[in-house]
Amino acid sequence: MNKIKKIKKMYEELLNVYNKYSDEDFFNDYMFDDVKKWQSKALNHLKIIDWNDKYWIDIKHDRDLSGNYIKISEYTYFYYFKDAMAEKEKWYWRYISRSDDWKQPKDEWLFKIEFPTGAYIFGSDYPCDLFNRFFNELKSYWPKYTDTNNKSLYFWMDNVKKIFNEFDNILKKYNEINKEEYKQRKIKRMEEELLKLRD
Repeated sequence: MNKIKKIKKMYEELLNVYNKYSDEDFFNDYMFDDVKKWQSKALNHLKIIDWNDKYWIDIKHDRDLSGNYIKISEYTYFYYFKDAMAEKEKWYWRYISRSDDWKQPKDEWLFKIEFPTGAYIFGSDYPCDLFNRFFNELKSYWPKYTDTNNKSLYFWMDNVKKIFNEFDNILKKYNEINKEEYKQRKIKRMEEELLKLRD
């Protein structure tokens, strides 16, 4: 039995122990909240093991885990979306605020890539052209939902492998492009300042 199978078996056995005692009255005592949190974490670790195997993605187990989201990096997350209209009173209500086609996810996990600060990820001079090229390349991986206004893309799980595995390299590529283009942008700004001073 390989390492992952052993870990999976361990989590399953531990969850069996949890389930054996979960109906006991003392489980309603606030002092045992840590056990319930542990059970949620164990379920999430099992989810990651299954996703890594099913979708051929490598999610690390040290990520920030919760029942309805997994933080992968500063810009990437997995989110679970319920039916936004039917579940809007629930704590896990989540929706796409400005979906390009007005469609909303329903009862599904999605891989979200978001850039709340837009082009500022490439510098304080806000290089829109560079960011648009970057964002359009990400869009070429066929997200299921897009929120262009909020610079967010949502990919369904059956289509997640390629973008998940290539995102870091794409970001690195554009950071390298930015190093050269930043110099050119700076030269242009300085030339414009010189022209103003001469006028």
